[in-house]
Amino acid sequence: MAVFTFSYYILLIVLLLFSVIFCFVPVPKVDRIKNYKISLRLFSISYIFLALYCYLKLSQEPQLLGIPFLIAASFQAIVLGLSHVNLVNSTKITPKYVLNHFMPWFGFILLWIIDIVFSAHYQLDSYQKLLFWKADNAWHMYDIILREVWFIAYFISVIYFGYRYFREERRYKMKAENFTSEYDIVNIPIVHHSFLLALAIACTTVLITSSLSWLVCTILNYVILIFYIGMGVLYIQYPKRYFEVSAIMLNELQHAIQQKDTKNEAKQELTWNTIRNQIIEKKLYRQKGVTIEDIAQEIGVNRTNISNMVNTYENVNFNSFINSLRIADAQILLQENKLTIAEISDQIGYTEQGNFSRQFKQIVGCSPSAYRKENENLHFTPPGFM
Repeated sequence: MAVFTFSYYILLIVLLLFSVIFCFVPVPKVDRIKNYKISLRLFSISYIFLALYCYLKLSQEPQLLGIPFLIAASFQAIVLGLSHVNLVNSTKITPKYVLNHFMPWFGFILLWIIDIVFSAHYQLDSYQKLLFWKADNAWHMYDIILREVWFIAYFISVIYFGYRYFREERRYKMKAENFTSEYDIVNIPIVHHSFLLALAIACTTVLITSSLSWLVCTILNYVILIFYIGMGVLYIQYPKRYFEVSAIMLNELQHAIQQKDTKNEAKQELTWNTIRNQIIEKKLYRQKGVTIEDIAQEIGVNRTNISNMVNTYENVNFNSFINSLRIADAQILLQENKLTIAEISDQIGYTEQGNFSRQFKQIVGCSPSAYRKENENLHFTPPGFM
């Protein structure tokens, strides 16, 4: 019992601490990142809300599908779902969009208030009562059904936001791969791992709501504490990356508008061979974080045409095309044996050596060091530069 109570006190303190930290995370003062500020505030509210539940829970015994817990859990599912969708698509979250997702939650709150007024606090202490609707009167039956419906709604919301997040993440990655060469901007591992922790919290919550054991609830409280700490730490690292991610989504919107305005304009474009040769001769692929917009401006060609040509003639997206040029360049530099692998990685445009090694092995089939050892002083030109 003491360990159970202590677990709630620890969870309460950590949640309140992070709710304060979320309010003071340094965020660039630009309009493009205002939705991230909203997400931080939502996170802070959700952590405070759960901390309040922990405080109330200290005076109650574990109860099967306790309605206060389901209220807190549903609120967490909505907030964490919306916040993570916002991280991969900043144009998706609007006040109306958020309100629409909270309306069912407000409706359940109203039904709960009716339940409190007419049936007070019904102690649902067995699965038999839950599954076979064993109640003393009609209002207790209403209480049981409300818990079942709320639990099903919570479960559906977890599946729904899981689907929405992974769909938006996939959509974002497709756009990013045709826009930038930067691995971490395309794959955004911080957000992906943070959302996996949010899903882990949801699964753990399901176990807590379905348990009447002091021991199980205590263990799961410490597990969920670890998940919340991990997710909070990942989330507060994100401002700089959010700035870059939101730039891609906003750029896509602006570009779509520009294309609609200029679609009837006739303009003679360069051939793909000419564009490709200019990219190689000017070594534009060596720019760190180079985007298709950067190359379009440098060469003076419409970015949509470049994107279409890359897809048509190279049969890959922009990100893969730039990486293929970088790796082809790296093969030459590795054969010359004048620079270290770290220096080569930096020179050809990678911000992290780990990303360079990963891409090199994926394209060539071996690590840079193994390639250097096998091909020292051969001095041939890789296919990417022919």
